[in-house]
Amino acid sequence: AHCGACHTPVNMLGGSRSSQAFAGQVLQGWVAPDISGSEYQGIGGWGVDDIVQYLATGANGWTRASGPMAEVVQYSTSRMDKADLRAIAVYLQDQKPQGPATAPTPLAAGSPQMVQGQMVYVDNCSACHKRDGTGVEGMIPSLASNQIVVQPGIETLARVVVAGSRSVATDAEPTAPGMPSFGWHLSDAQVADVLTYIRNSFGNGAPAVAPETVAGVRRQVTTRTAD
Repeated sequence: AHCGACHTPVNMLGGSRSSQAFAGQVLQGWVAPDISGSEYQGIGGWGVDDIVQYLATGANGWTRASGPMAEVVQYSTSRMDKADLRAIAVYLQDQKPQGPATAPTPLAAGSPQMVQGQMVYVDNCSACHKRDGTGVEGMIPSLASNQIVVQPGIETLARVVVAGSRSVATDAEPTAPGMPSFGWHLSDAQVADVLTYIRNSFGNGAPAVAPETVAGVRRQVTTRTAD
């Protein structure tokens, strides 16, 4: 119940789709990602210790908690006993994979959107995430073969590029690295290009991102900020 409420899609009447348990969904303008046993889009490639580390500290080698999940970690899972966290981790590891079993063939590196995306990445992202997408251990998550990057929904990715984000701070991980906003100087097309590049580089493979999708996220972020 702790995880399924956010990570299990609901039908039009608001009921959980049990056949797609832990497959993920869009929530409050963020993506609650697939946490099923899928090695492509879920956490099938994580070990029990990786899951425990994330729930206890808000960070591991693949991701750092931000958005609504930051609140869950800060006020709930980081305060739980390690035995309970391990029980959650073992339970999640036992869940059947959802979605595609393997990544699609990445877009051709020479395609126009990939070429443009690489230029945006080198100019704006590579200083922290490195040219090969490996990030900085213990500080900046690796983008390589990263299941968060290839989720069907790109709301979280677009949001952090457009508006920036800061990860959660916990007793075990008191440093809360932040990603600055790039929306002030990157157009919707440029954000779409760089996300497409990231989703199809470093061992990843996922559908291209459309500028119109980024524009929708930008409108939502702007509206929420104004409110």
